[in-house]
Amino acid sequence: MVEIEVCGFKLNIEEIGRGKPHQTEIAGETATVYKHKIKVTNIKTNGYIYFTYHGSVNDYMNGKDKLTDYDLVTAFRFWLEDCNYGTMSFGDFAKELGYTDCGKAYNVWSLCRRGLKRIGKIGVTHDDLTELINALIEYEEEVEDEKAK
Repeated sequence: MVEIEVCGFKLNIEEIGRGKPHQTEIAGETATVYKHKIKVTNIKTNGYIYFTYHGSVNDYMNGKDKLTDYDLVTAFRFWLEDCNYGTMSFGDFAKELGYTDCGKAYNVWSLCRRGLKRIGKIGVTHDDLTELINALIEYEEEVEDEKAK
């Protein structure tokens, strides 16, 4: 569990349980990764959301089924970046990400749109998204700089 304060948000990010093995498709092949359930709580409002995060094949191969604090922040940022794609029109989304299969593109875009609606539960607006994503990147860079010392 990690508690961070960025962009006026005081957030608690925690993993619920341990990652569970999950079959997924990566570059057209089936691979096993850990699927993690993450809860983010806005400490000021007690609003919260859950989302899932798929770890890497490398993490699975090395038995890393628990996320570090750094991993939790990174997973949340990745999820927010996905939500940010929900601000795009479907056509722009498919073109930006190079989708050729409209059905797959629509399914993924719909998930991004759903996430975009859910972030309001923790008080994040569309206008906050880019600033919050950038603040989380800065947080991650500071942690990496500390590790390097």
